[in-house]
Amino acid sequence: MNQALADILHDLALDRNERPATSGGWRRLLDRVSSALDARCEEAKWREKADRTEHHYSHLFEESPIPSWEENFTAVGAWLDQLERAGVADLSGYFEANPHELLHGASLIEVTNANTAALTMLGVNSRGDVLGRFDVESFNEDSRHSYQAQFLAIWDDVSRIAYEITGQRANGERVDAILHWSAPRVGGALDLKKVVVQMVDITERKEAMERMQALIRSKDDFLATVSHELRTPLTSVYGSSETLLDQWSLLDSTVKLELVQFIAQESGELADLVEDLLVAARAEIGLVSIAPRLVELRPLVMGAVEAATRSSTAKHIDASRVDQTAWADPLRLKQVVRNLLTNAIRYGGDHIVVEAEQAGSQVALTVLDDGSGVPIHHRESIFELYQRAHSRAGNVASVGVGLAVSRQLTELMGGELTYDYAAGWSRFRIEIPAFRPSTLQAEEMAAGR
Repeated sequence: MNQALADILHDLALDRNERPATSGGWRRLLDRVSSALDARCEEAKWREKADRTEHHYSHLFEESPIPSWEENFTAVGAWLDQLERAGVADLSGYFEANPHELLHGASLIEVTNANTAALTMLGVNSRGDVLGRFDVESFNEDSRHSYQAQFLAIWDDVSRIAYEITGQRANGERVDAILHWSAPRVGGALDLKKVVVQMVDITERKEAMERMQALIRSKDDFLATVSHELRTPLTSVYGSSETLLDQWSLLDSTVKLELVQFIAQESGELADLVEDLLVAARAEIGLVSIAPRLVELRPLVMGAVEAATRSSTAKHIDASRVDQTAWADPLRLKQVVRNLLTNAIRYGGDHIVVEAEQAGSQVALTVLDDGSGVPIHHRESIFELYQRAHSRAGNVASVGVGLAVSRQLTELMGGELTYDYAAGWSRFRIEIPAFRPSTLQAEEMAAGR
């Protein structure tokens, strides 16, 4: 006998060895068997359809580019039911009064599956690293808030929530994400056995937003500083000029000379500041041009020393060890050296040294001072526009563009500007070509590449 038919007869509690005695009995038997066969076929169709649906879902789950987890919240639902039966009415207040209970609830969640995108996001190699119960010891404050939101969703019979969360990858790196929690409904009730949790990684977006906010803040500070730094010397220049105009006949020649010298000094500082601002603006849109030639460094450096010390003669600058030549734009190189000297005068130690040395095809021009140096966490950011490692009010041109402009100009001349601190000395080192580069190199320099 066919096994399927034998199974049906067994399900109908009929003995396959007993045969109906009448045609009516056979008809009734066949009707019962036919109905059973139809039911079995229908069941097989639904099972096949369910299998296809499950396979389709599993494929979509695994191949989804969105990090996804399947989590079993059944134990959590039972625990929340116990709390309700125990008289808890305000779950948020309960967690606030009993924070350890929040961790207990989180420990009841079981991760049953995770797709490849989830493993990549967390920085782990296998599903075994994430499946099972949660390690609540690793939860941060953000995790606590996230799980409280999930428990409140179950408590309030809400099937979907979205929540911003900050966590960590396996290597300790921060990860920011939007968490989407979704529980299906079966017969109108939440089915907590197969909750789907998805995370949309917004780490880069958050970092970009933080950088943008920092840039906005720095530019706001920059505009405020520029306004102050321009207004202060302009007020002095205007006041001195007014004094000369109103009291020319009353002032002796010494006072007149001092006022004119003061106006010249302040105007020179303003001119330097404006030049740095113009270079910074032009560099951002690629409009800075250079005209390199072979330059004697000693007279150039001495000119920069004179420009940097116009309004400050308190510090001695030793530039006696500069005798080399270099291939550079003399005006731009002087601007770079002047900025580095001005920085050393304002923020460096009492002793400032400028020295140069040639190594092969490069000349290294270094500005040193014996001050405390730039803090470690600022040693690269000082070369970014509108950034300052120190803050001192009343310093003309201390608006956070000098070092950034200096690096930009050095790179345009085919060189490199770096900073280091060693043996009690700050060192700003300019490395530029010692002689005319090849035609191709020269074209790249002129194009700012």
